[in-house]
Amino acid sequence: MLNIIANTYYIAELITNSSLTIFHVGRDTENRDINYTKYEYPKVWIYKQDNASIKEGVNDANSIIVRIPYEFNDIDIENISKGDIMVEGILENDSVSINDLSGYKTYTINSVTNNKFGTRQHVHIRGI
Repeated sequence: MLNIIANTYYIAELITNSSLTIFHVGRDTENRDINYTKYEYPKVWIYKQDNASIKEGVNDANSIIVRIPYEFNDIDIENISKGDIMVEGILENDSVSINDLSGYKTYTINSVTNNKFGTRQHVHIRGI
């Protein structure tokens, strides 16, 4: 059963509250260029933490935890890796590239876990 309440989708105990765009890092082996491929996930769960890091002054150390449920998204785990760039939401303009992200809050993926077991299968991502 699906209940829609203020853009939050509840199914069993799985909750989604947002959408996500990931720019997957690739390398052109011929000329060693870095390229990015955009992947969109319309129903994800996002939790953000506002932190500060104090080493040499105060630095922004915000972090994000994302769960991408297999049930709602077309996922190829090979397209999600450490070092990829995440942006909350689906970017409406199809021509948006990694170079156009200066107006968006971006996160770099530093951990990917493929939870492909049980009844709520999902990809668990952490980023900073």
